[in-house]
Amino acid sequence: GFLADIAPEVSAEGDASPLIRGWPVLTFSHFLPHPQLHRGYRVLEHIEGSLILGEQLKRLHAAAGTPTVAHHHHVHVFGHTHFSQEEYIDGVRYVQHPLGNPRERSNGWQIRTSERNPFALVWSRARTT
Repeated sequence: GFLADIAPEVSAEGDASPLIRGWPVLTFSHFLPHPQLHRGYRVLEHIEGSLILGEQLKRLHAAAGTPTVAHHHHVHVFGHTHFSQEEYIDGVRYVQHPLGNPRERSNGWQIRTSERNPFALVWSRARTT
């Protein structure tokens, strides 16, 4: 799975080697890793996200020993729904900053906030200290 590929140091029990513990964690996915991130029609919830991905991120977060949410040491960038959002759930900062496709941009979707500023700072050492 995702976690085994990116962090083989993390065992099924959530243990981490000294190489991963205490370091900032920045992860990415296309799909939503947490049900609270879903926006829109309830019938689409099961195809927009992955509970398995969410559990893997939760284990990685615990294994890395990441500090409290105030320090933003675990940031997960995701996509799929094309809604700009930033949420803090269980010590993880979740960020989606879409640009959308040309049709969405011309229809005036809420993506315009991202279009005006196409780059988003998702992690900075200055924000973590």
